[in-house]
Amino acid sequence: MPGAPSATSASARGFAGLDLMLGEARLDYGPADPGCTLVAALAADLSAQATALATDWADHAALLRDPGAPGNTTYLDATEATRALYTQALAMLELTADARLGRPLGDIAAPRPARAEGWRTARSLPNALAAARAAHALATALSDVPLPATDRALDQVETAARAIRDPAFQDIDDPQARLRVEILAQRIRALRDAITAELGGALGISAGFNSLDGD
Repeated sequence: MPGAPSATSASARGFAGLDLMLGEARLDYGPADPGCTLVAALAADLSAQATALATDWADHAALLRDPGAPGNTTYLDATEATRALYTQALAMLELTADARLGRPLGDIAAPRPARAEGWRTARSLPNALAAARAAHALATALSDVPLPATDRALDQVETAARAIRDPAFQDIDDPQARLRVEILAQRIRALRDAITAELGGALGISAGFNSLDGD
């Protein structure tokens, strides 16, 4: 087997690699097949990545919890720490609408269903929903007051998701199926707008703030 997963392209590692190996019907392999060895290596590599991420996050979380402490040059005060988390909530929604949904939608005359995230294992819709729910949960945790518009916006995301028949988005060459995914993207952008208006206002972050500008 050529090379360890850690030395290969990022597109062949982690969940993307497992999606390919586990989702392709032609890869019906047993314990003695090289494919099985590769899947085991990919799983071990993913586990190592998760462990490293958990370690890094523990260190970073300490900085978020104690902004302005001696030696903490990442977050000089509580406002900076809160803004960083707020930024991540919005960026998650932008990524979901523009990439997780936008890439497979492509152009109306040329949809690209094979660009959907995790389509071979039908993870495209569940991944988009998980991101929307996580952004809502983060916004709720950051707020000291209820966020009714944000709650309603998430409900509308859930409703739009339930209307989608193929969780892998492989039917988007059909105009009605495409429309359902487009509506989901609109609802996710509306969730972002609701968080911007309700939570951004409460935090004193202006409407012109760009969550992807690196602040």
